[in-house]
Amino acid sequence: MFVKILVVSDTHKSRGILKRILMKEEADTHLFFHCGDSMLQGDQLFPFSSVKGNCDIFVDLPKHFEMATPLGLVYITHGEMGIERFPKLIRTCKADILLYGHTHIHRYDYIEDCHCFNPGSPTQPRDGTNGTYLVIEGTCKSDIKWEFRSVDDLPELPKRKKWLWSKN
Repeated sequence: MFVKILVVSDTHKSRGILKRILMKEEADTHLFFHCGDSMLQGDQLFPFSSVKGNCDIFVDLPKHFEMATPLGLVYITHGEMGIERFPKLIRTCKADILLYGHTHIHRYDYIEDCHCFNPGSPTQPRDGTNGTYLVIEGTCKSDIKWEFRSVDDLPELPKRKKWLWSKN
């Protein structure tokens, strides 16, 4: 079964960027993950399933979670513990895909037979881009393709109408 996963992180209160990403990607996406630091409540993140990041102080979200998918077991965390601790985490949770954020730098590593992705930040990048997010696609564990996508290619939000009030 073909599956498309959309991954974002570190959006820091920007619902606008989430709307723009969804305008482009939502129609054919099956799973939506946010790797933390949205600074939004869960209902404001729909359709994304999210973890709590270090800036999500007043947000009630899990610190991590895992989900079985056709591409294998996906483990989502914010990642503030640092990449040097990922090998032990991967062995413990037996993840096939590890998604994390925190650094605002898009990155891919293959560690302990696990695909490790940081989608970067679409709003506050620290990697020389204007912002990125991640799309992962495939049919099974041995058929995984991914692409870091630029916010430069996103549609603009429709302009709000300005209402003019008359004195009549």
